[in-house]
Amino acid sequence: MTISQEGIDMTPPAGGPAGQGERVWGPWGTIGLSAVILFVFVLVQVFAVVCFLALGVLYEPNFQIDAFFDGIEFNGLVLSTATAATSVLTTALVLGLIRLRKGATVRDYLGLHPVDVRTLLVWLAAALALAAASDGLSILLERPVVPEFMVRVYETAEVLPLFWAAIVLLGPIFEEVFFRGFLFAGLARSRLGGAGTVVVTALAWAVIHVQYDLYGIATVFVIGLLLGWARLRTGSLALTIALHAAFNLVAMLELVLLV
Repeated sequence: MTISQEGIDMTPPAGGPAGQGERVWGPWGTIGLSAVILFVFVLVQVFAVVCFLALGVLYEPNFQIDAFFDGIEFNGLVLSTATAATSVLTTALVLGLIRLRKGATVRDYLGLHPVDVRTLLVWLAAALALAAASDGLSILLERPVVPEFMVRVYETAEVLPLFWAAIVLLGPIFEEVFFRGFLFAGLARSRLGGAGTVVVTALAWAVIHVQYDLYGIATVFVIGLLLGWARLRTGSLALTIALHAAFNLVAMLELVLLV
């Protein structure tokens, strides 16, 4: 796989020195390692919850375990802490797995290349237009612009700087490094091709957002299509990280205005 100003070239190298495609884990290797990454992701989140539970039992005399688990889904402090921890650790795991691939560099594997200002502004405009269209559709359908889930977790976040960092920075970095970076690179040269990989990675990204209802998951899927298309057209993961962060920043600003 090579990256140019026109995007990602998925044509297999024809002889000669090893091409970038040969330095990328193949489709099945990528799927298997992705399962390991997701397992570690869940494991770290469970560990974070156990730590909060242990601290509550040890240091809060009136701590109620049943009440803790009943409200954990909307506990903003637990969510932000778990998101920050899993994002940092699993991002490091992805980078480590890339380095295990002989001849691979993190920069080229993931497409961590900057784009010019004009390209950045064009894609940011597209992202903001999609966000506005999504809000407009929600209003038209008489649905809340900000999901109730986000309102409730924000109200219990307690450490707001950590919450903002987890939602706007750390979460987007991990999700893009994994979905539009590692997973995308491994699947793009398979029979799925570029367009198929955009759809599959968007779907995989959407279904992990189990905190939302079907409408919310569908919205995430559409956003994923835009992010995947940006990755395919420009070859830049740095761009998709910026776009993802922009989407989350807009959502957070709407949340603050609502609350």
